[in-house]
Amino acid sequence: MENKNDGKIKEFKEVGKIERVEEAGKVEEVVKTEGIEEVGEILKISETIYKCDKDLIEKSIIDARNKGIDDKYIIKGISIGLSKISDSISDDELFMPQAGVATKVVDSLMDEFGKDAFENNGKTIIIGTVEGDVHEIGKTLLSILFKTSGFKVYDLGTDVSKEEFIEAVKKYDADLLSLSALMTTTMNMQKEIIEELKEKSLRDKLLVMVGGAPVTKEWAKEIGADLYAEDATGAVKIAKEALGVK
Repeated sequence: MENKNDGKIKEFKEVGKIERVEEAGKVEEVVKTEGIEEVGEILKISETIYKCDKDLIEKSIIDARNKGIDDKYIIKGISIGLSKISDSISDDELFMPQAGVATKVVDSLMDEFGKDAFENNGKTIIIGTVEGDVHEIGKTLLSILFKTSGFKVYDLGTDVSKEEFIEAVKKYDADLLSLSALMTTTMNMQKEIIEELKEKSLRDKLLVMVGGAPVTKEWAKEIGADLYAEDATGAVKIAKEALGVK
């Protein structure tokens, strides 16, 4: 029997292009279990985020809240929109300055959502950009996607020293450490941090993921990292698989 909301599912896939995002199945669940209004707001939020327009993003989220849409659906819209941005950067359809607008706006709003708005998969991630590197757009994009995917995230920011990473690993008992480096001159800090983790007998307690524009799979293997991802969407998927969460 055809579901009465199948047309809305088709519309979402065509307009939102979520066939490129693993959230597609979850959206179908929302439509079938909750209804058209929720998926309509998810669509609106995800599309305004993809347009990278500050005012539109803020308005779409405010409008959804005024309509009484549960925060968990707003988070889903944010996740889909940012995932689409990540995919489009990889395909050279969007560029970092554009992504930076959307990422900055969403990041400023994240603290407004209660804990119940986020899934909780029981895993903890520490993320940061290494010392000497102040690039933050890609790192923040990934940080938000980790959060919306159910991870507990401690974002240390940019220009994070080796010592700060080590202390965070000790303090937060993380399952994964994500090290971002956006310049060839700062890549070696990823290696130094991994070596320091070994010296402090912390290396075996967590997985280490490395990424950033100049970072390659070969570099990750050379420095002893466990995981490497080319983009934010891929990083989330790889982290989930490595940590055994859905």
